[in-house]
Amino acid sequence: MECGYKVISCPLGCSDTFPRNRKDVHLADACSYRIVKCPFAKIGCPTEVKAKDLPDHLEQNSSSHLLLTCNRMMEYENVFRKMNAKIDAVEKENLYLKQQLSASIDKLGTVAAGVRVNEKKCTSLSKDMKHAESYMKTTTKKLNDHETSTRSEFVKLYKHLTIAGVLRGEKK
Repeated sequence: MECGYKVISCPLGCSDTFPRNRKDVHLADACSYRIVKCPFAKIGCPTEVKAKDLPDHLEQNSSSHLLLTCNRMMEYENVFRKMNAKIDAVEKENLYLKQQLSASIDKLGTVAAGVRVNEKKCTSLSKDMKHAESYMKTTTKKLNDHETSTRSEFVKLYKHLTIAGVLRGEKK
C-alpha cells in the first residue's frame, strides 16, 4: 500500500504537487488542465476546454453566448406567456368553483334547516303517537272490561230468563 501523504505531481501535467490522498480533489477542483464545460453549456454551448483556457473561450465567444442567452430568453418568454394563459384559466376555474361551493353551502344550510324542522315535527308526531297508543291501550282495556262485564250480566240475565221460562216459551 502506498503512503497517502507522499507528495506527487499532477498526472495531467499542470506542474502542481500535492499529497497523494488529495489527488482526487486536485483533479476535480484545482487542476488548471482538467476539462471543464462552458458555463453556457445549459443553454447550448457544446465547448469543453481546459480550465486554464476557459477565460479565453468566454472572451472569444461572448457574441455567440449572448445570442444563446437571447434565444433562451425568447423561449422562456413563450413559456411564460403559455403559463400566464394557464394561470388565468385556472384562476377563472377557481373563481367558478368557489361560487359553486358557496351556492352548495347555502343549499346545504337550507336543507339542514329543513331537516331540523322535520326532526321537530317527527318528535312531535312521535309524542302524539305515544299518546294515541296509550289512549288506545286504555280504551281497549276499558272495552275488554266492559265486554267481560256485559258478558257476565248477559249470562246472569240468560239464567234468570231461563229459570223464569221466558226463553222456552213458558209463562209462570
